[in-house]
Amino acid sequence: MTRRGPAPQVPRVVDDMDALDAGVAALLALAHHASRTLDLAAEEQGKLAAWAAEHGNGVTAMPASPIVVASYLAWMAVGEQDADDRVLRTPYARSTIRIARSGIGLAHRRTGAQDPTADPYVRAVMRGIARCLWIRRPRQQDPLTHELLLKLVSLRPPLPAVTTVRDRAAVLVSHSTGLTLAEVTSFPRAAVTVLEDRAVLQLPAGRLTLACRCASPAGDLLCPVAALRDLNADLPARAELAFGVVHAGRRRGAGPLAYPRAAEAERALRAVQAATRGAGLRWPAGGAVPPHDDDALAQLLARLDPQTTTWARDTAVLLVGWHLALRGGEVGGALAMSDLARDRLGYTAMLGRTKGDQMAAGTPLSLLPTQEPRLDPVAALDAWLVRRGRAAGPVFTSVRGGRPRPDLPMSTAAVSTVVRARAAAAGLTGRYSSHSLRIGLVVSAIKLGASIPDLMTVTRHRDPEMVGYYARGLRGRASRKVLAQVLGWKEAAA
Repeated sequence: MTRRGPAPQVPRVVDDMDALDAGVAALLALAHHASRTLDLAAEEQGKLAAWAAEHGNGVTAMPASPIVVASYLAWMAVGEQDADDRVLRTPYARSTIRIARSGIGLAHRRTGAQDPTADPYVRAVMRGIARCLWIRRPRQQDPLTHELLLKLVSLRPPLPAVTTVRDRAAVLVSHSTGLTLAEVTSFPRAAVTVLEDRAVLQLPAGRLTLACRCASPAGDLLCPVAALRDLNADLPARAELAFGVVHAGRRRGAGPLAYPRAAEAERALRAVQAATRGAGLRWPAGGAVPPHDDDALAQLLARLDPQTTTWARDTAVLLVGWHLALRGGEVGGALAMSDLARDRLGYTAMLGRTKGDQMAAGTPLSLLPTQEPRLDPVAALDAWLVRRGRAAGPVFTSVRGGRPRPDLPMSTAAVSTVVRARAAAAGLTGRYSSHSLRIGLVVSAIKLGASIPDLMTVTRHRDPEMVGYYARGLRGRASRKVLAQVLGWKEAAA
């Protein structure tokens, strides 16, 4: 009989198997739960452990028995008073208690222990808490219906300062004609004639005509004729220079406005130079504006006029968020430039990770123009993207000093601030937030007779009950047939 030697060792593919196991466990945890959910579970388990140490007479919190968990949840629901009936601790809200139960259960399941929150005893206690802490369903945000949205986007944008109009006109004239900064700022006002579709400049070398560009995709933003028309309307009759408006104070933006005479053109030159330098353009007195393509020129002008840039973004947020029924977090976090495409009809986009798509499979969306020009989301998005530029990142970004920040997407709170500010400016006094855009589309569509299945394809709801809940405020304002279909009344079958 041949003696066998020791069995050969199977080579280890990875040197540190413990590290591999830990990595696999981390991947599995991330695949099942979000990081915030895992943090919440650890936090709730820690609260249970602190309560057990203080009130539990030595009971263990991990693993905890069903009676311990039930006692803890009941303690949260009762509150505390002293001998004189003064409140020492108010009862926790029912939603807070539900979160505590869910977090404790998840913490136990992650460690392989038996889940005490699934015990019938704990479920019975939760039913009792639900009856004792009964609360009315919180009032939802007021919807921004079709009519109210029209009020918000029909507001006049804030007028730019006269110096902002001057800077924009100086840049566009120099870019279109090749004139130097010194020649532009010393240009006599009498040598400029602005007509409906063109502007005529009387130069020492002869007459120069500038054509209107308002019909271009960028609109009047890159049109020198529109810029000169705005500047001419803002300058008083006594102004001698076409670009002669400066701040009288030492600091830019300080003090009243002054209108230098032709002999003082140097003041206007220094003022335009300072403004364009703040926008990122170094413009020497003896040179013209460096060559820019339309995208770069539009971004420069956006930095010169921060108010109009922010207004264009906010208008696009309102219209795109309303027409696509986006949640507040989806406006800034789920729409990316890489997933946005423009065609002759409008825009197509692929929505990224959302509340209903945690695996980020992607949701195709289409944005089409409307018959009402003021409610056209395609035109509003065009106006914003001209100023934003085509850099990678979220479509709707934060704006700092007129500079869109592709690395800073708009937050839900920022979208809500935009909605509330516009609603207040339009004289609306209801409860409005980013969710008002989503609710408003549902309510407006139901008023027009849309069905629940049709709406669910737009809103991406999985539960028809939620769509019906949005429509309950329409009782008495919509036809009975539409409400019967939406709310599931028995009369629908009749």
